[in-house]
Amino acid sequence: MCKFRVLHFGTLIDTLRSNFGPSAGRVEAMKKRTNKAGSIFLALFLVVMILSAACLFAADEARTFRGRINSDWQFEADDGSVYIIAADNRVGESLMAALGKKIEIKGSVGEKEGKRIILVKEFRELK
Repeated sequence: MCKFRVLHFGTLIDTLRSNFGPSAGRVEAMKKRTNKAGSIFLALFLVVMILSAACLFAADEARTFRGRINSDWQFEADDGSVYIIAADNRVGESLMAALGKKIEIKGSVGEKEGKRIILVKEFRELK
């Protein structure tokens, strides 16, 4: 007579998991590797973003422009060039009062997506 061993289905699954599935140690190691890779990707992404923002305005040193701020809040230089204005809060609030007036701006120029941007460092109203 042949003897067969009867296994319950749950016992069979547990046996297969313990023999072929990832151990708790392997799962934790995979989680650590995934977290580390995500952190490295995030750090590289931030470095690229900071460098691209810095390069936008690093190409040109501070230059002086004369012109007016139009009703679209763009700077129209005397030579006909139009710039999008970028400034910190202090300078930006002061620039709002100069709408339509003749001003002189000192700042750096950059270009993004085909549009010229002027980073205003300082300005003064001209008579």
